[in-house]
Amino acid sequence: MLDKWFKEDLNKKYINSDKVVLIDLENNYDFLVDKIKSEMDIEVYKVNDFLSDLEVKYQVEKNDESKILIHTNIQVDQYNQNERQYMIQEYAATGAKLDRPLNRYIRDKAGLLTDEHKLSETDLVIAGKMSLKSENNNQKYWQNISNQGKKALLGDFNEVALSFLAEPESYLNYLPAGGRELLYNLIGEYLDYIPEKDTDPQIVAADFSNTIFKNIILGINDTEEIYKSWLDSHKYRKILKKYLADFELPAKIDIWQVNPDHPFAEIDELWLSELANLILDNKEISQKIKEAIRIRQQKKEGMELAESHYWKYVYQLLNFKAKAAHKIDDLTEFIEFYKNKLYKLDQAFRHLNKHFLAKNRVRSAFTALYKEKINPYLDRWFDLFGNYRENQSDYLYREIFSQGERKAVIIGDAVSFEVSQEILEHFTDDKSFNNECKVINGAYPSTTENNMSALFGSPVYKARDKREKYLADKLEEELQVFNMDSFDINEISTTQPAVIYGRDIDMLSEEGHEAALKYYSTFINTIVEKIKELLNAGYVEVHLTTDHGFVCNFDIDEADKFAVPVNGKIGDRYVQSDEYKPESNDFQIQENKGGEHKYTYYPKGIDPVKSRGQYGFSHGGITPQEVLLPHLIFRKESSSQLQVNIENKKQLKNIGSNSFAIKIKAAEESDLFSRERDILIQIEDDGEIVFSDKRTITPAQKDKIELQLSLNRYKVLIKDAQSKEILDSVKGKKEQLRGGLDGFDLN
Repeated sequence: MLDKWFKEDLNKKYINSDKVVLIDLENNYDFLVDKIKSEMDIEVYKVNDFLSDLEVKYQVEKNDESKILIHTNIQVDQYNQNERQYMIQEYAATGAKLDRPLNRYIRDKAGLLTDEHKLSETDLVIAGKMSLKSENNNQKYWQNISNQGKKALLGDFNEVALSFLAEPESYLNYLPAGGRELLYNLIGEYLDYIPEKDTDPQIVAADFSNTIFKNIILGINDTEEIYKSWLDSHKYRKILKKYLADFELPAKIDIWQVNPDHPFAEIDELWLSELANLILDNKEISQKIKEAIRIRQQKKEGMELAESHYWKYVYQLLNFKAKAAHKIDDLTEFIEFYKNKLYKLDQAFRHLNKHFLAKNRVRSAFTALYKEKINPYLDRWFDLFGNYRENQSDYLYREIFSQGERKAVIIGDAVSFEVSQEILEHFTDDKSFNNECKVINGAYPSTTENNMSALFGSPVYKARDKREKYLADKLEEELQVFNMDSFDINEISTTQPAVIYGRDIDMLSEEGHEAALKYYSTFINTIVEKIKELLNAGYVEVHLTTDHGFVCNFDIDEADKFAVPVNGKIGDRYVQSDEYKPESNDFQIQENKGGEHKYTYYPKGIDPVKSRGQYGFSHGGITPQEVLLPHLIFRKESSSQLQVNIENKKQLKNIGSNSFAIKIKAAEESDLFSRERDILIQIEDDGEIVFSDKRTITPAQKDKIELQLSLNRYKVLIKDAQSKEILDSVKGKKEQLRGGLDGFDLN
């Protein structure tokens, strides 16, 4: 803005004279003249003695057609008969002149009152020089000075402070003359001393960063705005970590006085330790502590620096509030309550186990708190369980594939309902997807063999392929089966039903609890990616479900385990026996419809039965965590464009010769947007495109493409020509028939 103001004032002078004399006794205008002379069509001359005066006089007379700016540090506008006169005094007397000192010029143009803001001549000159830097060359810079005074002279002070902390020596070199002293004075307002001009900038920066951190610990707000800017800046995050590594916490700290947005892992550890003590000693957690945790779990940047993202789940567990368990009237209401609210307790508890698996006392505290919160609801669940009816049997066919086979189902092992909600969160704000969430009443005992068999509608089989055959026999199209870990989207035909298995959580648990707990984060991200891939590839729907859920049993004392009430087969979460012992009040006794034993005893809680099994992710029981299972349905938001399908898929699955035809048909017109569509018809053979044809198709139009191609393992695809979205596809392989015929009529 300063350069703009100066050019405007010069141009006003040039209206009446082509020669302007700038009288600058302190040589403060040098930087401003250097800035504008390349931006204006003028000649600039400097006069600082009699010799340069003569030279300038000669040049001015020679360039009498040019606009001239004569810049001098001599008082040429005053006449003294006793002194030698300068040649340019004539121009000052007869032409135009600018003779305000720069500090007054800036004060007047920017509307700054020196008395009010206590800005010295040096301060104003520094402001002038700083204002020409690109980040400050605007009205806001001057407005900030008007509002904040000296603190804003070097620019936004938060940015100034961070730039200095990042590169102390380089930043001081960047400042104009006088800038170093000004910055040291500004920083000194936060320190307990004013650094001398020659103080090593590295020392000043270290002291400044320590002061910022100490203020966070003491809950002092003086440097809070600087710290917030530091937290929010990716540019300065690395240097923040460096200063943090060099900082030592004071010996004595009031830990609940610390700013909740702090970056200190050690403070988080102290908070956790005190919180664990309060929980395990059955002492009340004060409102001050709850409020600190509430704020902490909202501050993502501070938690990221301290690597303490667990506070969200601590807060979730501490502050869980919902309908009292005894007010839940029936099982239907309970299931809806679990679906909408209660699962959040399980979600928090799983994450806390992940973070504190190696911290016994903290883990024990959160386990105790979780049980305190969840047990009343479990008691109510078992009160109502007599009305529970499983609907997992034959679920894949009955609820999914019987209503259309162009679907893919991802079956995760032990994907509890609470885990599924984290998957769903990835799609909540994405308007290109339409999602639905249902609850399946799982079979029991909730074991992999029993519940996987129920899903597929088969007898209880351990072998996966035997279960799959029961589903495949009910389908018109061939069932495709894949494993998530080795799944390649290019191998799938989106016109055929598909089942995709996730990893076995039981096998992961054998590798160690930490591997199993951390698996879910990877699993969730992988699932989200695969759902989008499958829908973009052309599936109408992608479903996610599971065989069973689980309860977390990572902190179990021998006294917590359920004593085995009868003789029989003992699992982690159930006992099967021919004995009937109704006085076993800690167990729900269910009569078996078949199998080796007449009865199954299920513990009324999340703890395991005393057994030799490895505890952690336990399942087999009938708690809502184990048997209320997710069924997520994902669809792409329906397109209003014309739909196009392959009509002769069955024939294209097995081509008998090199001569064949592709028959396509467009749907009826449904609105203005579905009148026509540009499509691509492609054939991929062994992964390579061997045929591609673009054409426009209109509503209800049928088309046939006759081809002569030698194929092996191939895929026929109909794609949108612009978006490349797969509209339909079929996968097949060539089968040689006698006589070389293809087995169907080309006409």
